[in-house]
Amino acid sequence: MKCPTLNGAHATIAVILAGLISGCADQAGRALPPVDAPGAGPARIDSSGREADSELSRRVHQVRNARGRAEESAALEQLRDWAIQRRLNFSVVAYRSDTGAVERRPISATSPLRCEVTLFRDDLPVEHFTFVPKDNRSLHWLIWPE
Repeated sequence: MKCPTLNGAHATIAVILAGLISGCADQAGRALPPVDAPGAGPARIDSSGREADSELSRRVHQVRNARGRAEESAALEQLRDWAIQRRLNFSVVAYRSDTGAVERRPISATSPLRCEVTLFRDDLPVEHFTFVPKDNRSLHWLIWPE
């Protein structure tokens, strides 16, 4: 008796599906690469994902926890260089600590400041943090000369 369920076309389709299913099963345990879709939240900095995020977190930590003026200046320079290498843009808004008013000339300001720094990839924010500079002049690493 002839098998009524498989003819030539059905057999071809069955072989193709078996190949696809076995190929998918091999990939089941692997994570898919991230997709940077608009509106999906902060963009990945580069293809290394977690490593880049932890490196950025480490650099922000160095800026925020610098023990002195020289250490803070070096941390800001390293953050800037790291961001430029990854084609990130950044914005800095400085506020006077005593009044909360925006300081238009933060590098030459003599009063204490609070700075908000945002790093962007294209138009998407990647990181946002605040810190109080130990020396306002060290902001020259992130702000163009006044």
